[in-house]
Amino acid sequence: MKNLLFLTCLIFTTFFTNSKITLAQVAQTSAKLEASAIYEKTVSSVVSITCVDSKGNVSGGSGVILRSDGIIATNHHVIFDAVAAKVSLANGDIYDDVAILDTDERKDIAIIKIKAVSLPVLESANSDLVKIGSAVYTIGSPKGLTGSLSSGLISGLRSANELSPDLVGFRVIQFTAPTSPGSSGGALLDENGKLIGLVFASKIGGQNLNTAIPVNYVIPLSSNAKADGQSLKKISTLPTQEVPKPKNTNELEGTYTGVWSSERYAVSGTIVLTISKTGEKYQVKAVFTGSEYFNEDELMTTFTKIGDDIWKMDYKGKKTKITGTGLFKAGKFVGDYKFRKFIWVDLGKWVLEK
Repeated sequence: MKNLLFLTCLIFTTFFTNSKITLAQVAQTSAKLEASAIYEKTVSSVVSITCVDSKGNVSGGSGVILRSDGIIATNHHVIFDAVAAKVSLANGDIYDDVAILDTDERKDIAIIKIKAVSLPVLESANSDLVKIGSAVYTIGSPKGLTGSLSSGLISGLRSANELSPDLVGFRVIQFTAPTSPGSSGGALLDENGKLIGLVFASKIGGQNLNTAIPVNYVIPLSSNAKADGQSLKKISTLPTQEVPKPKNTNELEGTYTGVWSSERYAVSGTIVLTISKTGEKYQVKAVFTGSEYFNEDELMTTFTKIGDDIWKMDYKGKKTKITGTGLFKAGKFVGDYKFRKFIWVDLGKWVLEK
């Protein structure tokens, strides 16, 4: 009788224990989020940073909110030469009082602070546990396009000196999600929407050879951030001569370079657009990389002026079935494309700058 009771208890205990393990495993699996859920969960914790240097040059980058009292992490190269700055939140709020609290120049990390409370904090994961092949997402402000989401894979974990011999003494996370200037300091997220790194740099001449600074380097710096630091000027208070004057954009002619990214497939690449004019007629040639179906074409283009130095562009390919529209303003084209090859159709976006 005792043996029977013992066996019954053993079977019950084993089943109950295994059940808990199974439920935990299911919960862990279900924790992985869809891209749209990750975006909704994290986008409010990613900021856009605008800086002006002593010569009046404007530059932009991204940052992530690590503490609700206004502590934000970004790359050192985003703010290192700034004399003035502002931080824009996803909800449209702008903070003109910005201070640099601490930096790690070697690892390209900067901790800044804005005068704010109750900010949405981006939860961090242990970047030492990331694995090659895991899905990742980035959110930042590439080319000033705030709140841009892209996806890819962890493709390597390596020493920074593999990117450049000048980078020594730290490791980086290599990933394939597309990035562009302005993405620096943005969030690299895991499948649960947790921060694992700050978008750092790309390998020039490669296709989506992008890297991030592991968040385990960042957290200690933000946790021990000083109460005050180097206060930057407000951009709105700079003398007139320091504010950069807009480029003359009356002339559309020139060479524009940038990137394209598919909204349907995990593909992207570069674009070189050359615009010339004979008489009153424009000629537009496009050269693409990153696509196995599209290399180059001459675009039949219509430019329509819709404001001061603002042009709308409609185009279609002469040789290929590519069509789209775009907006030209201040030396930059932002637009979309639709490309058809047989029954295969792709849709995407592109950003070009003179």
